[in-house]
Amino acid sequence: MGIPVRRHIKTVTGLGALAGSIVAVMMSAASATAAPSCYGDYCSGRSPISTGCKAGAREETWSRFTYYYVFGVSHKTGYLGYLSLWWSQACGTHWAQWIATNSDDPSYDIGPLQTWQQNGYHVTWSRDFSSRNIRYIGQMVYSRTNCAYAVFGTQFGTVRTACILN
Repeated sequence: MGIPVRRHIKTVTGLGALAGSIVAVMMSAASATAAPSCYGDYCSGRSPISTGCKAGAREETWSRFTYYYVFGVSHKTGYLGYLSLWWSQACGTHWAQWIATNSDDPSYDIGPLQTWQQNGYHVTWSRDFSSRNIRYIGQMVYSRTNCAYAVFGTQFGTVRTACILN
């Protein structure tokens, strides 16, 4: 009777070791697929989503875009959205993000979303920004040694984030 119990215990132990090996292989495969596809200047001008740089990134600073203008005798005030600057430690890059919010004036002209380095180098991401409640993610700039900031403009003016050095 003691022998069948031992065999049973060895079988369970063997299955446990096999399951542990499978989990370890799956975890290493998952971490390999999560690694960014670029680093540094090789990421400049590329998408943080398609390169994997957005994973684990953090928002460094943001600014709310408030506008006020006079049209004839009427005055108008509103919020067009939020501009933020993001940082990826894994890729050494920054990028701009624009979150459009509902506005009482749906007809405003919007310029490109830009990420700048303090030395003047920048990337521009242009598209139709007229949709409301949409998140737009710009292209990255390598900024390990230069302060970086985000810029977004409309007919009402320009909003800019603080310059951040990581």
